[in-house]
Amino acid sequence: MTAEEILGHRVVLRPWTYGAKQRALREATTWRREGETLVPDVDPWRLNDLMVVGCVEEWDLVDGEGEPLPITVETLHGLQPGFVEALIRRCQELNGVSVDERKK
Repeated sequence: MTAEEILGHRVVLRPWTYGAKQRALREATTWRREGETLVPDVDPWRLNDLMVVGCVEEWDLVDGEGEPLPITVETLHGLQPGFVEALIRRCQELNGVSVDERKK
């Protein structure tokens, strides 16, 4: 784990594990039937959000009353875009995602 400062906030990040990736992929996948075959549909935006949340061990973000914000996809959606973009970039760097892969 590594403590980072992202736009003035302390964030502790951890590399993704195989299990964390699998959980995120399962949660981002729905199944549909094509005849006799089940076909997976992966929501890439949900998968990305789940992978980011899975990379964050802790952060110092608080709500208007000073209460800690939970590390969830729902919380992530309520944060400022600049912070989220910087957090995504740092998680990808920590986990060896190349610039070309980030563009996909």
